[in-house]
Amino acid sequence: MGFSDRTIINLSYDYRTSPFLTTSNATQGQSDKGVETVDELQQFFSIDEIKQLAKDRTAVSHSAALSLSRPLSEKFQLNGDFRMTTISGTKASGGVAASEGTGFDYFYSMDLTGNSLLTEGDIYVLGLRYNDTKASNTSSININARYPVSKALRVNPRFRLDYRDNENGSKRYAYRPSIRITHRLIKGLQLELEAGGEWEFQERTSEAIAATASNNDEFDQTKGYFVIVGYRYNF
Repeated sequence: MGFSDRTIINLSYDYRTSPFLTTSNATQGQSDKGVETVDELQQFFSIDEIKQLAKDRTAVSHSAALSLSRPLSEKFQLNGDFRMTTISGTKASGGVAASEGTGFDYFYSMDLTGNSLLTEGDIYVLGLRYNDTKASNTSSININARYPVSKALRVNPRFRLDYRDNENGSKRYAYRPSIRITHRLIKGLQLELEAGGEWEFQERTSEAIAATASNNDEFDQTKGYFVIVGYRYNF
């Protein structure tokens, strides 16, 4: 839906089975019988029973999304998105226990985009994310820029900061800086270089600290680095 001030609003709803409903879903949880195929399952169940087992092993997924895009000026634009998802549980049957549904998970995001602020063709994005799920709540800040050094060379620095509050009360922090450089060699062919790192701090539970006499740190720390070099050819 579009408006005269160039605001665009989109609303969508998705309903589907998860996984797709097929008779092979009936084999889930039947490994104790040595069953891997529907034909093998017919040694224990009739065709009608297998069809019902397949339905019982298949959950239903619902997803609704609302997005908004609005230009603030010639150089700035605001984008917002809200998404809600849920997956149902499954029934107990055929010797397989029931499973619980996920409940509702909520996802919020907002991006502020600026273009041609320092030079023609540059792009800057400030993004905020918040995920409210059954397992954890996660807040994220993303900063993304693309600067054209020349017609052939572009630099794309990025930074992401995550904070996650887990259901068990523990917390996790992570930050990921990276930079991507693309250089167009000839029409359709460009050289790409990307490098970055990740630093993660996972809060330890009191039980984990007590069980490790040699390590009383409050957080477990991990870090990693990566470098990717490659060519891209568009034809």
